Amino acid sequence: MKKMSYEITMPYIYNPEKKGAKYSIDGGITYKNNGEWIESIMKFSRGLDYMVNPATSFDNGSDIEEINASVKSSGASLACVYGDNMESILNEYFSRVHSTLWIYGVVIEDTIYEYHMNATEFREFLENWAGLTKESGSENIKVRIKKTSGKMIKWIEERVEE
Repeated sequence: MKKMSYEITMPYIYNPEKKGAKYSIDGGITYKNNGEWIESIMKFSRGLDYMVNPATSFDNGSDIEEINASVKSSGASLACVYGDNMESILNEYFSRVHSTLWIYGVVIEDTIYEYHMNATEFREFLENWAGLTKESGSENIKVRIKKTSGKMIKWIEERVEE
């Protein structure tokens, strides 16, 4: 696993009073949730179009197509893959996924930390830091990453290559 960090220089507005999505990168016209905001930060830092993050099916494309990367963050769901248990969902996901790089993003103050993982590392991360949940509005069971915690960061940091 590799780690990189940098100061967030992308202009944005944070509105803690707003219900739901709290981040705006277009002067308050539209708002993004935490995952979309983190994806925009990563694209901005790479000089890519960061204003819109289209929903891309996990088996047809990547969040950052230029580097074949899927971007994940605190509380993110894995994909629209459903099943009765973690192993079967993960097997289905990894047999069909388009991405070859997974980046877990964590923002602390004005710095973003990117943790880059290959498929084996990302699966181990999910097996330790994700659980099963019902999809909103249905009975379908999917995988969701737990909220970022100190224990999670410690676990990740122990696996970062120097």
